[in-house]
Amino acid sequence: MIVVAPPPVSYSYYAGLMLVFMWGYTLIRLFFTWASVAGWLQVIFYETVTVGLNPTPLDVFLGNNFFFISANLVGMMACYAIEFYARRDFLMNQQVEEEREKVSRINEELEDRVKQRTEDYKNLNQALLQEVAGHEQAKEKLQEALDSLKKSMGVTIQVMVSAVEARDPYTAGHQIRSSNLACAIAAEMGLPQEKIDGIQMASSIHDIGKLSIPAEILTKPTKLTNLEYSLIKEHSTCGYEMLKNVESQWPLAEIIFQHHERMNGSGYPRQLKGDEILLEARILAVSDVVESMASHRPYRPSLGIEAALEEIEKNKGILYDENVVNACLRLFREKGYKLPQV
Repeated sequence: MIVVAPPPVSYSYYAGLMLVFMWGYTLIRLFFTWASVAGWLQVIFYETVTVGLNPTPLDVFLGNNFFFISANLVGMMACYAIEFYARRDFLMNQQVEEEREKVSRINEELEDRVKQRTEDYKNLNQALLQEVAGHEQAKEKLQEALDSLKKSMGVTIQVMVSAVEARDPYTAGHQIRSSNLACAIAAEMGLPQEKIDGIQMASSIHDIGKLSIPAEILTKPTKLTNLEYSLIKEHSTCGYEMLKNVESQWPLAEIIFQHHERMNGSGYPRQLKGDEILLEARILAVSDVVESMASHRPYRPSLGIEAALEEIEKNKGILYDENVVNACLRLFREKGYKLPQV
């Protein structure tokens, strides 16, 4: 294959020699190490042949050695380049594969976490739904209990009303008529229904304290003495004492206690003034006066509704709350309200 004799050769021979080494190494895809070993073994073999077995002229020997070694180096470098890029591609593919596996593991972990969180939220939602259902049931039971309590209280109050009116037939219907008017005034003032319900309840029994007053005083057909009148004035205090320990969502006892107080402090029993008096008591005070003056009493005939309206109009802001009086006057003079017949 390689010239070992004197005949001269052209440079194309050596170029072919270099291509043979380069393409030979690359086609069989030798690793750089094996290409180096194979190449240098061929060089050693050539040196042995040319020196020991077939002596070759020095110029041919040197030329052949130069190009032989150069071709070997070129082939080795070609193998190195192929191996370098192959290793680089291999390492890159390996790194990509590792990253892909890492991403896959992360995705699996995320999916597991999402499943776990979904299951947790599902369990939490179920627990919340059960708790809400329990609250709804408790709410329904509580509402039933409240309705039953209101019904029982209504019956109890009706019994109290009947007891008062049985002892004082001249004021039969006074409490219920005062209650209806007080509720109408509260509605005219735009108060919420809950407050109106409290006014209705308190005004229905605002004279409950009269149970402690002798019947002969309540039904006396002549003018009361100072002592008898002082006893009558105790009925708001007695009513308070009867109801102060009764559990209710409204201040029933305090409304009854205050319904004879007046805005300027001239009322009884505690001479409260202005905003010291509950709004519910201020409304009841007006309805109580209007109904009392417009109705027959044991010691006098009815004074008429106009006299009652003139009384509260003349004293609004003095004895009676101005806003309450204005609402009452609108009911009678503009909206045709009439006291119910009981």
